[in-house]
Order: sequence, then C-alpha cells, then structure tokens
Amino acid sequence: MKKARNGSIKHLRYLCLVGIVVLGLLSLIGSNGGGDGGDMVSDEPLAPVAGNWNGSPGDLTIDFVVASNGNGLEEIKINFNDFSCGGSKLNGSITFSSTPPFPISNSSFEEDFVLDPVHSQETITIEGTFDSSGEFASGTYEAVFYGETCTGTWDASPL
Repeated sequence: MKKARNGSIKHLRYLCLVGIVVLGLLSLIGSNGGGDGGDMVSDEPLAPVAGNWNGSPGDLTIDFVVASNGNGLEEIKINFNDFSCGGSKLNGSITFSSTPPFPISNSSFEEDFVLDPVHSQETITIEGTFDSSGEFASGTYEAVFYGETCTGTWDASPL
C-alpha cells in the first residue's frame, strides 16, 4: 500500500508542476508577453521636432518654429516669391508670432491671418499636418486678395 501512495504523490507533483507551467504560459499570453509595454509599438504620432522648419521652394512657402515641447508654433513666416493673386504680385515675407504659441492639436494646426489690417482685403489661411514621425509637415493655404481666392499646397522639414 505504501508503494501506491508514493506513486500517487509523484503523479500529483507532476500534475501540479504541469499546472503551474500552463498558468505561467497563459499569464504571458494574456499580458502580450509580459513587461510594462515599453517595447510595444504605439499608434500615437510623435510630437513634431522642436526648432526651425523650412518650407520647400515655391511662389509661397511656409517657415515656422515649433515650440520646445512640440505643442505649438511660436512663429509662422510666409514667404512670397512672385506670388500672384487678385491682381497683386508679391515678393518678400511676413512673420507672425504668438505667446502662447499657435496650437498644434492632433498633429495639425490651422491659422487665419490678415495681411492688410487697415482694409482687411488680404487674408491667408494656413492649414498643416505633421506626419507620424514628427519630421515632415504639409498642408494647404487659401489666400484671398481683393476678392480673388488662390489656393495651393506647401510642405516643410526641420533644419
């Protein structure tokens, strides 16, 4: 009778060991491999690279400065290079600054500017989106000069 008892205890120990291993494996599977998720890939886009950004050359380019925390634009500079709209041909640039910065929300921004505050006949709307890497931005502009609406696209990268 003693032999049968020893055999049952050995089988019971074996079953307990198998049960512990199975529970451990189930725990790992249920937690996506364990750990704190530090190595998991996130769907969240990265904040834009802080600092100066320059637009690609064209008749209208957008340069800007991204705040150090990536949540806004401290400055937006619109560059005109033989830009024609509403019977006007523009050359030069105009810079808009803001404290607090112009906001970036969900990797995007949109700002409206009046270029002629006296007559309000020259306005421009800039819309932009940063890619998920935070290292490229692109968008559209809509300029209204003396009743004519002109639209286009722009893109920029950090320096």
